[in-house]
Amino acid sequence: MQIKKRILRKMALIGLAVFAVSGLALLIAASLYNEAQERAEAEARQNREEQIRKYRAYLTETAKKITKVPVDPHIVGQAQARFFDEYREARLYLWAMDTHGQYLFGVPDEAFARLNAAYDKYKAAIEEEGRFADRQEFIRRQIQDHAVFDWSRYLPDEASRVNRRHSPDWSWYQEDGRVFSTPFESAEGEMLGNLYVKVVGLDDHSWFQSGVYEVPVTISAILFVTSIVFLWFLLPTWVYLDARGRGMSSPVTWSALTLISLVFGLAAYLIVRPEDGAGAVCSKCGRTATGGTYCAWCGSPVASEFCQGCGFPTRPEWLYCPNCQASLKPKPDEPEAGEAQAVQP
Repeated sequence: MQIKKRILRKMALIGLAVFAVSGLALLIAASLYNEAQERAEAEARQNREEQIRKYRAYLTETAKKITKVPVDPHIVGQAQARFFDEYREARLYLWAMDTHGQYLFGVPDEAFARLNAAYDKYKAAIEEEGRFADRQEFIRRQIQDHAVFDWSRYLPDEASRVNRRHSPDWSWYQEDGRVFSTPFESAEGEMLGNLYVKVVGLDDHSWFQSGVYEVPVTISAILFVTSIVFLWFLLPTWVYLDARGRGMSSPVTWSALTLISLVFGLAAYLIVRPEDGAGAVCSKCGRTATGGTYCAWCGSPVASEFCQGCGFPTRPEWLYCPNCQASLKPKPDEPEAGEAQAVQP
């Protein structure tokens, strides 16, 4: 039993060492992971702000070039070329409306031509639906989805009208871009209209090589949890062996209680366990004695033999006293000195 307890103590020390090291490693790895993620998010915000400043400057620069209506085709051509140049980074949908809300031009031309034709065709149904206040709002919301928009909802039949009244807003459009606008004026300073740009595809997310940090975090977390589970089951194992070594009648019950409640079960066990080692079982009442010569329950002798060194009650099969570790094995009788001389020839 003592050997098993020593093995358990060594295993507990190993478990505690793994718990401490893995917990420290997990803390460091998680801290590095958070710092790297914060740096990536800060870089993404800075990059996004730079993009916004760039597109605002582009909008202002283009507005200054527009000094008359209809707009010079050369300006529209330059905007078309800018759309294709920026396509990999972001999609720039540029359009102009005059002061009366009339559409002037849009880039790319085919996308705006499709939306305007659809708006003119289904204008009555769109106004009845009430989702868009005017052509400008319709273009602003739908320009990035011009190729996949479901126009069947505006067909002049009863099913489409019911569908328009009861379907939720979010199911028909998603506004995921940023819109900027600025007025443009004539050479005389008269306001001619507003110029709009919708930027779709701005980097709103932070990306960084998380795998460099996720691997140590995952390994540390696995070791940390494993050490906790290991120590969790090691504690009731020690309680079971200790209860058996002290001769308690229900070691399994105490072990299960410790497994379930951990510290509370261990505290209860340490309070009620016998102070000494395993006592003798009373032959009269069958209860386990906690030490001494007589049974504390019925007063009968609890042992037929006693340690010669300390008087602790022992059992015949024991080799050492559990109280003072004295040897209980009888020593062979040694002949006296006179007898030893008599047997010599």
